[in-house]
Amino acid sequence: MCIRDSANTTYNILNFIKLGENFQVSYTQARDAEHPSGAWNYPSYCPVYDIAGMPTGSAIPTISATGRNIGNNPVTTPWRNRFDGSYTYSIFGNAFTEIQILKDLAFRSSFGIDYYSTTAKDLTQITYENTENSTPPNSLSWSSVNSNSWTFTNTLTYTKSIGSHNFKVLMASEAINNFAQNLHGERTDLLIDDNDNYLVLDAGTGTQSSGGSISHSGLFSIFGRLDYNYSEKYIVNFTLRRDGSSKFGDNYRFGYFPAFALGWRI
Repeated sequence: MCIRDSANTTYNILNFIKLGENFQVSYTQARDAEHPSGAWNYPSYCPVYDIAGMPTGSAIPTISATGRNIGNNPVTTPWRNRFDGSYTYSIFGNAFTEIQILKDLAFRSSFGIDYYSTTAKDLTQITYENTENSTPPNSLSWSSVNSNSWTFTNTLTYTKSIGSHNFKVLMASEAINNFAQNLHGERTDLLIDDNDNYLVLDAGTGTQSSGGSISHSGLFSIFGRLDYNYSEKYIVNFTLRRDGSSKFGDNYRFGYFPAFALGWRI
C-alpha cells in the first residue's frame, strides 16, 4: 500500500521575483509475499487448506517418509509472515527563489530536502507443517532506519549576446549535508507469537542482541563556469570548482577541480 501526495506551485511576487516549490510526501506499507515459484513447485495433490480452513504444509506422512522436500505451501508462507512488514514515511522536494536583478543578470536560490524513516518487523515462528521446518526458538526483530539530506544552492548567472557571439557566466555555491542512522534489536523465546499486541522485544525471555550504525557527511562547493559559443556552432566551456568534503583527508580537506571542453555542432 502506498499513499502519496504532491504539490508544485510557482508565484510571481513582482515582475522580477519568482517563488516556487515542489514537494512530495508519501507513506508506504509493505508486506512479505511468497514467490510465484512456490505455487509452481508445490504438488497439486497436496491440500492448500485443512478441514478447519487453516493453511496446510508439506508434512504429509506419505511424502515425509520419502525424505524428499517438495517446498512449502505458497498460501502458508505469507500466512506465517502476516505479522512481518515495513512502514516508510518520506518527504522529498525543494523550494526556490528567482530574482532578475538586471536584464542579463539573474539570481537563484534553492533549498531541497530528502527525508525518509523506515520501521520493519520480522517474526520467525517455529513451523511444524513442512517437511523442512524452522527449529526452536522463535525470534522477533525490529529495525529502524532514518535518513535525511539537504542541499542549499545559490547561483548568479550573467548572459550576453553580441552579434553571433554568445556568453554565459555562472558563479555558484552549494552545501550538501547527509545523515543516516539505523538501529536493530532481536529477542528469542517469545511466549506468545501469534498476537500482534505481544510482538515487542520485552515479551521475549531468551537471548537478545542489538546493534546500530550512524553516518554523516558534508560537502561545500564554490564553482564558476564560462560558456561561449559562436552562432550556436562552435562551443567552448571552462569550469573551476573548489570542493571541501568531510570525506577528504584532514590534511587535504579542500581541492580544486578544473574542467575544459570544446565542441563543434555539425
